[in-house]
Amino acid sequence: MKAILKVSLLTTVMLLITACGDLDIMGNKGKFYYSNPTENTISFKVDGKDYLVEPSQYGSVSLASGEHTLEDNTGHVTKFMVFEHNSGGILNPNHGVYYTFSEVYTEQDKKGYQPAPRNVTIYGHELSLPIKSSDAVVIDGNLFRCTYPIGKALPGAENKQYKQEDIKSKCFDQSELIEYFANEHDQNLVPNSPQNEENNSISQHLSYQVPQAAFRDPQVQSVANEIIALTETLKNANKVDIHQDLNKQYHQLTVQLVETYTESPSSNMAEEYIKLNGFIKEINKLRNYGVWVR
Repeated sequence: MKAILKVSLLTTVMLLITACGDLDIMGNKGKFYYSNPTENTISFKVDGKDYLVEPSQYGSVSLASGEHTLEDNTGHVTKFMVFEHNSGGILNPNHGVYYTFSEVYTEQDKKGYQPAPRNVTIYGHELSLPIKSSDAVVIDGNLFRCTYPIGKALPGAENKQYKQEDIKSKCFDQSELIEYFANEHDQNLVPNSPQNEENNSISQHLSYQVPQAAFRDPQVQSVANEIIALTETLKNANKVDIHQDLNKQYHQLTVQLVETYTESPSSNMAEEYIKLNGFIKEINKLRNYGVWVR
């Protein structure tokens, strides 16, 4: 039984580790988009440089790997670290809600298999869609992945070059999303009351807290503590390519954690398995971050 559990866990771990080590950067490395979906001009600063954005205007800024600052119009400054392991993202000083919406098309341009839907509330409208939402100040492109960024329209049917069952995702701000659903899906997402203007659900809450662990077995806990310490090193690193340095250690320690767990008397306890699985997933989620807000 333990041998089966060990093989199962190691297979899962190897898939997670491979996904972290071979993250597909989507061609937007260092490119951070911004927009103004409001009716008023907004302003902010990136590394001390002023940006003035008119209503319905979009733009982008290219940021080298390293530490940067984003200052909103009240003077609040957010520091964030951009690692080499990045896919750009979205700068969101006003905490607007942004979305990434996915659809799948066949080569005949007909919708085929659809990604798993999520329950989402947009301006008070309760829907089930393959969509993610975030209002983070800096939205990480490694987690909020878009084939087409905000401000860039999806290509017309005559220009689509989809492979069979090819998934495409598009990032939207709220005004852009409302227009898209009205035109492409004949669906009205305009808020039907002033109260619903703020009635929006958030599916991606970006946390930079390193997870802790409390395993019953001291040996399992000891290996987990090493992984936690390694993740603290990643969190506080100023070395832009730190992921390359740490990947091998993560691989070795995660495999060691699973092996130690499967030999532990507590491995037959369901709650310990759930705890282990959750811990590994949370650690790998943090490893995927290309941007750390500090």
